[in-house]
Amino acid sequence: MSCGRPSPKIVTKLVIDVKGVWEHQRWQGRPRQKSSPMPQPDFTTTNRFESLSSPSAAKPNSVLVIGDSIVRNVDLGGKAVLSCNPRARVLDIGKIIPGIFRRHKDININTVVIHAGVNDMKNKQSEVLKTHFSSLLNSIRTENAATRIVLSGPLPTFKRGSEIFSRLFALHSWLKTCSARGDFEYVNNWNSFWERPRLYRRAGLHPSRYGAALLTDQIRAVLDSKMEL
Repeated sequence: MSCGRPSPKIVTKLVIDVKGVWEHQRWQGRPRQKSSPMPQPDFTTTNRFESLSSPSAAKPNSVLVIGDSIVRNVDLGGKAVLSCNPRARVLDIGKIIPGIFRRHKDININTVVIHAGVNDMKNKQSEVLKTHFSSLLNSIRTENAATRIVLSGPLPTFKRGSEIFSRLFALHSWLKTCSARGDFEYVNNWNSFWERPRLYRRAGLHPSRYGAALLTDQIRAVLDSKMEL
């Protein structure tokens, strides 16, 4: 009857046809279409404190003030490093500086202020002293060629005899001339301390607390202005 249920044979044939098509596709070696991998979320993160701990983070700049006992009470404040070395001569300062650079790796010592020379006066060898200053400057530039070098000029002695006074004045004049060539910056202390007993202790060599305050101001003025006083 035409209105009856479909013949089982026909149903079987349809199933075979569908299955056969599927098997034929696989036999021909056609690759199954692979689904694209789901995009992975980007979990890239940044550490806002990384710049504080990174070795490449900029170090704070600092000033090294180094010299003999004359600089004992010099106080530039802030990040300044003071190295007072009683009885030190010019060559001694040159030997001390590399160790200071190594001990203070946490800061960038980009400026060195030196006050030395008075303890070399007893040798009475002015030309030799000049070579010692040259050696000192070279040793600093070897450590860091970009270091700013400031030489604090000698203080005129007060009532300690004409010979040492004359030798210190000759050293002052030579350093001032060299600074004019641009070898370094110079703090001219001579005129500010000359014949001013209040700025000295009783022996007439070391600055009093007023003299130390003035010496500090003189150095700071050169550091701030980058000009000779």
